[in-house]
Amino acid sequence: STVIRKKISEQVDISLKFRDEADILFEKAQKTLAKHTGINDLKQLKPSYLESSQDRYFSLSKIQLKNRFDATFHDPIITKIIDQLKKTKLELTTIDDPRISKEIFLPGRFKRIFVKEEFGIPFLGGRNIVQFVPQQLKYLSKELHKELISNDVSIKENMILITRSGTIGRVLLTPKHFEGYTATEDIIRISPSGEIHSGYIYAFLSSDFGKKLITRNTFGSVVGHIDTKNIASIPILLLKKNINDEIGDMIFEAFSKLTRAYNL
Repeated sequence: STVIRKKISEQVDISLKFRDEADILFEKAQKTLAKHTGINDLKQLKPSYLESSQDRYFSLSKIQLKNRFDATFHDPIITKIIDQLKKTKLELTTIDDPRISKEIFLPGRFKRIFVKEEFGIPFLGGRNIVQFVPQQLKYLSKELHKELISNDVSIKENMILITRSGTIGRVLLTPKHFEGYTATEDIIRISPSGEIHSGYIYAFLSSDFGKKLITRNTFGSVVGHIDTKNIASIPILLLKKNINDEIGDMIFEAFSKLTRAYNL
C-alpha cells in the first residue's frame, strides 16, 4: 500500500542520514587525531630517496633489527611514523599496556558446524567486520558449539577486532548490533581495559599510520599472518585525556548512529 511504501521510504532516508552523519564523525575523529600526532598524510613522511628512479636501499644497525630480517618490517615510513609520534613529547606505549587492554587473544581452531539461521548464531568472517550489514553470513550451531560460544568465539560491544591473515589489518570496534555474534579464529580480539577510551584505541589503529604499524609485523611466505604478540607490541600514543576522550566519544557516537541505521 501507499502507506507502507511511504513508511519504508522514510526509514531508508533516516537510515542513510545516520550513515552520513557517522561518516562525518569518523572523518572528524581522524582529523583530530592527525592534528595532535602531526601525521596528516603518509606521503609527507616518505623519504625522498624512495622517489628516486635509481636503486633504493637503506641501512640498519643490528640493534634496530629486532630479529627481523625481512625488509618490509623495516619500512622507512614506519621509522618516520614512530619518530613523528615521539616528537609530540607525549607518552608512547604499546597495545599490551594494562591501561590499554586487559586481554589480547585468539580463539583456538575448531571444526565449525553451520546450521540454518534459526538454529545458530551469526558467524563473522574477516570481510564481514567492515560491512555495515554483514553479507552471506553463516550461522554457528548454538547447540553443538555451546561452550565455545559462551567462552571463546563470541564478541562483545566495544571489543576491538583485527584481521590476522590474508587481508591483514582490518579493524573494527564491535558495534552494539554485533553484540553476541561469533567470529572466526582469524580475527584477533582486544578487550579494552576501560582506562583509555576504546574509541580512541580504535581510531588510532584504524588510521592510515595505524594500519602501517599493524601490517609491518606480517610474516609468512605465501599467506601473510600476524599473531597476538605482534598486536601486543604495536606502539600507541597516549594523548591528553580530554583529547583521547574527545576522539573516543566521536567514534562511539558514529558507531551508535550506524547501529540506529542498521536497526531501521
